[in-house]
Amino acid sequence: MLKELFKIDVGKTVWLKFLMIRLLIKFRISYQQQKRNTVFLRYDSGSGNDRIIIFSSTEQLQLLENGEELLVDGTFKVSPSIFYQLYAMHVVYRNAVLPVVFALLPNKTEQTYRRLINENYPSFAHRGIQNLS
Repeated sequence: MLKELFKIDVGKTVWLKFLMIRLLIKFRISYQQQKRNTVFLRYDSGSGNDRIIIFSSTEQLQLLENGEELLVDGTFKVSPSIFYQLYAMHVVYRNAVLPVVFALLPNKTEQTYRRLINENYPSFAHRGIQNLS
């Protein structure tokens, strides 16, 4: 069946392969942890078109909780091709801007951003997020 699925045309074939990779990819334990054997893969919503994967160390999460200000930015050029966007969260801590969370997102919809914040970082939901567009 997969062979038949990929016999459509070149453009659609490539897109379908990326979609299948996003649906099926699973991370080995060695990719879920840092060299110190601490957890780095914090969240994986599971296979599907709306898959979100979040990376952050324990130390980075502590900085996130104690940070004075949260800054966020999404980039598209360096995102793995099976995802739409690499979303980075930074905090201002002791007059320095530090990266603390990296998320691979399937799109740039408001619903996806709300899922990212509300489901994974509920402590920020009550702080209020300012739209700087």
